[in-house]
Amino acid sequence: MTTVGILGVTHDEGLRQKYNLTLDVIKELILEFEPDVICGEVLPSSWKQYQQDRSHRGYWGEPASEYWDLIFPLCEEKKYEFVPMDWVELA
Repeated sequence: MTTVGILGVTHDEGLRQKYNLTLDVIKELILEFEPDVICGEVLPSSWKQYQQDRSHRGYWGEPASEYWDLIFPLCEEKKYEFVPMDWVELA
């Protein structure tokens, strides 16, 4: 049986603080869940760019800061697979 967890976040640090969903809380939730895979609202091209140059944050500002500041490093540290799940076309 497959278990899927959905963790919604806000991309605004002020709202994270206001609603007590800081990156530390998000990290605790992810570690408690112990995922095999993390899927994120990230363009496949941005994920590929990140893999080639971890300092490049994208012209459009994507992915959102929580990916750079938490998700990507956590995936590397814990060996979680990351799968980008956003196929919007930027104009």
